[in-house]
Amino acid sequence: MSVVPFKAIPKDWDKEEQDTFVELYKFWIGRARRCQYITGLSEDKSPFFTLFVEKTGEVMMHICRGPNGLGYLVMGPSRKTTFALTTAELRSGYAKLDGEYLIKYYGQK
Repeated sequence: MSVVPFKAIPKDWDKEEQDTFVELYKFWIGRARRCQYITGLSEDKSPFFTLFVEKTGEVMMHICRGPNGLGYLVMGPSRKTTFALTTAELRSGYAKLDGEYLIKYYGQK
């Protein structure tokens, strides 16, 4: 009999993820939006990141872990839910708006 180890789903954001969120925040501030962000754990201990407009409270972006703890689901008021597999995809897709980035929609055809 052999035991196959499985990757445990982290219960909080790691340093690389936190650095990515700071980049997202700086990007939106650079776009002349007075934004703030919060990170935390939901009731079921899943981590989240929410970027919002300081004056109105409008949510610009909400990020949580993807299915089975893989990747990231990105939600916002004017966009469909999208999926990014890595922090590099989050950076290129949302913090730099590189022209070659193709956003993947999650759960939709």
